[in-house]
Amino acid sequence: MTRRTDNRGEVERGAKLEKAARRGELDAVRFLMSTPLGRSLAWRQVQVTGCDRAIPFRPNAMDLAHDVGVRAMGEWLLAEVRAACPEQELVMRSEAIQRDKRAELEEESQDDN
Repeated sequence: MTRRTDNRGEVERGAKLEKAARRGELDAVRFLMSTPLGRSLAWRQVQVTGCDRAIPFRPNAMDLAHDVGVRAMGEWLLAEVRAACPEQELVMRSEAIQRDKRAELEEESQDDN
């Protein structure tokens, strides 16, 4: 959080603190995305928030506003991943496709039995 000040040293110190905090946030995202479980969790959040699909029309403005807010959280997560480790987004999506294919194969094999 920035605040108004006329002291140059205080401004510089505040900027350094904000930069360090941002580095910590991006490090946390890198850590999350460094494991298959972390990528799976991030993908689940993207799916639940509806980032990869259009927001359906809702006649109730409050419901629509809620859906837009939920989607914004998913978009924020994707933006954080892209800022911290953009290559991991592709890995995350690839792993999700593989999980879906495995689930389909398991379902088909259970149907055959």
